[in-house]
Amino acid sequence: MPLSLSKSSLSLVISAVLLGGCVSEESVDTGNTASSTNASSSTSSSTDNSTTSSSSSSGNSGNGAFFNDQDGLDFANSLGGNLSRLFSAALGGSSGAIARNPQSESGISVRATSNETSTCDTGSVAATTVTDDNTGELTSLDLVFNNCNSGGTVSSGSVGMVTSGSGANQQIDLTFNNFATADQTSSSSINGSISMSGSDSGSGSSFNINGPELTMQTNEETVSFRNYSLSASNDYESGASSLGLNANISSSVDGDVSVTIDPPLTVPDDTFDYPTGGRIQMVHADGSALDINADNGDASTFDYIVTNNGSTTSGTESWEDSDLVVPEQI
Repeated sequence: MPLSLSKSSLSLVISAVLLGGCVSEESVDTGNTASSTNASSSTSSSTDNSTTSSSSSSGNSGNGAFFNDQDGLDFANSLGGNLSRLFSAALGGSSGAIARNPQSESGISVRATSNETSTCDTGSVAATTVTDDNTGELTSLDLVFNNCNSGGTVSSGSVGMVTSGSGANQQIDLTFNNFATADQTSSSSINGSISMSGSDSGSGSSFNINGPELTMQTNEETVSFRNYSLSASNDYESGASSLGLNANISSSVDGDVSVTIDPPLTVPDDTFDYPTGGRIQMVHADGSALDINADNGDASTFDYIVTNNGSTTSGTESWEDSDLVVPEQI
């Protein structure tokens, strides 16, 4: 699925957070997402090889550098899938376990302070909830999964959530402690913490997620975000939107890469499908780098430079053939 930064994607993110939405069963099982991303990467790599490029040296792919003139854009494409995972984790929990109104899922009643255990098909979930006596709003929720089998999906580990603020301005802090799910075909786990804040002024909205470390594991890959911060904004009237990022990403497949989106990727209004400004910089632990510039005068493409060992390769790629930023639907 082509991915792009757009008004709809940012509005969806803000709406989901302000409604107290949580990760669904589909978003936790990221195996299908990874497969889709890999397929998109293959398509983009093929397109990139046919793109006219200028280079100050011969190809770098022979020396084993991560970013090179043959497949440097592959990680950029997979970054879109990994950001989708991060958003999915931020916007939820697992199998509907975290909810603003837990009793609708499990029969657990919500009082000022409550400690209860709910049985699954097999196994159980122990829940501790705290609500505000004045507003009735859930302020914290801790769930401990004891091999909870629900419809063939088995969950273990624990998830904690603390909320503050109300209405159009909220902060949600999530903590995952070796939380894992598995069924007959796939398994995934998540460990670490996410802090989220969102605000809506009526004319626009902003959203931020950050944390010291979050590790997500699927059948295909283990990805850790360290010292990460992602921010997004959206203007309702014009449709202008932006996305910024700082993160150190460690992948069992790709190694260690630092990523910054600064200046933020920007869409000027809702007549544009892709960013017209902003810069993505990626540096691998081996010293090779990929620099992507959205401000090249053509709203449908971006320019890129691959650097390794003092040599550079430059080219132009179509946004439509890449999976670089936030999906239209999370």
